[in-house]
Amino acid sequence: MIRQITLIATAALFFSGPVFSAVADSSRQKEFDINGMKIGDKLTEEFFAQHCPSKSKDSKVVECKQKTELSGVQLSILYFFYDARLLAISMAYPSSHYKTLKKTYTKKFSTSPFSKNEPILVGNSVEFTNKKSSWNTISGKFVIEKYGTGFTKGIAYLKSDEYERYVVKKKEDVSPGIFKKIFGDIFDNF
Repeated sequence: MIRQITLIATAALFFSGPVFSAVADSSRQKEFDINGMKIGDKLTEEFFAQHCPSKSKDSKVVECKQKTELSGVQLSILYFFYDARLLAISMAYPSSHYKTLKKTYTKKFSTSPFSKNEPILVGNSVEFTNKKSSWNTISGKFVIEKYGTGFTKGIAYLKSDEYERYVVKKKEDVSPGIFKKIFGDIFDNF
């Protein structure tokens, strides 16, 4: 009897905990898109001609730029393609429109974001607040950030798991000899 109660209590704890909640929430997650582009989309000839530098035509890595407006907010978008597939998106926006973008995406995703306000102390008396809101989407975590009061631009981004793997691989591909040049013999004895 005690075993059954323990098993039931453990199951209740597991299925009500954050792991199960994340799985349950995934059924309510929305797809992220900007101007009809979604993570994983193929780079089309038409999109390339309008937004991408011609010098990157035959390159594996293509970064395309677009200026657009969303809910009255001017956005500068950078699309990152690898092997002609969209892996990441980043956007710059006037930081004074942080609340507008947060409201727009809260409505789009039909859910309140995870939000964090982080006070930062610079020197002895200067304090400002960084703001960050994020949503879990089918494509990955979409994040909007605003830094302090002295910054005029905020950023928003979505990086797919494939993009994260690309970044790690790129770092691993750095010539091992470069660390020897930078650090000398420091690590030879470890």
